[in-house]
Amino acid sequence: MTHENGIVLPLSSEVAEISPIIVSKHDIAAMGGFTRLHRALCAALQAHLGDAQLLGSEIVIPLVSDGSHHPYCASALASDLDRTARELEANAAREHPLAHRQVITVPQLVPVLHALSAIADVSKTNWRMLVRTDSGDVPAPVLPASAFIESVVSEQQSIRGPHPIFGILRNEAGYVLLLANGGVAVSPPDVDGRLMPFDFACDAVKSHAYIDGAIVRDNKKSPWRLVSGARIVPGIHQSALIDC
Repeated sequence: MTHENGIVLPLSSEVAEISPIIVSKHDIAAMGGFTRLHRALCAALQAHLGDAQLLGSEIVIPLVSDGSHHPYCASALASDLDRTARELEANAAREHPLAHRQVITVPQLVPVLHALSAIADVSKTNWRMLVRTDSGDVPAPVLPASAFIESVVSEQQSIRGPHPIFGILRNEAGYVLLLANGGVAVSPPDVDGRLMPFDFACDAVKSHAYIDGAIVRDNKKSPWRLVSGARIVPGIHQSALIDC
């Protein structure tokens, strides 16, 4: 595919006639403000994004076929960028804006528009990314930072007990308790302001103790932990509750 159909990053208003030069990711990283934009474009378009080239006074990134039956052409990209910008503005104008994932049709383009907004905010110029289509160049929308406001949707997850304790796994932080519920690993509770001693945890396993209460984590990457008020109920060989 030729450079007539793709993404254009103008570097200068002057026209320079030189042979195409391949621009590496390292070259783009050295260009400061373009780094975030290029990263967002790569994440959004993936296999549809070709190798960047320096053509005169422009960096041109062609849109290429990814081998599927649904090629993503430049006119479709221009349309999706415009629609995403309008959806962002409409959401920000709500009395209570919703999370982007609830209202944006093509959410992977939000970081692209956010990067363009950041470039405009820093450069204080009218610089615009262009989408070069068969019908001509289409300037990508540039939104104010206020257009990206959204509600914060909690990703917290919780599982109600009881949770039988069946094992212990050592790690860099010390150890975690393994629960019978799918092998979930839970951070050990504090006892009197300190991490529950390892021998206490061993006793809990040996005596078939269980957690009475819920466990919770802030998001999918966070560790599970006991909620306030949960407790480890002793098994047949323990005589005291461990409150958390």
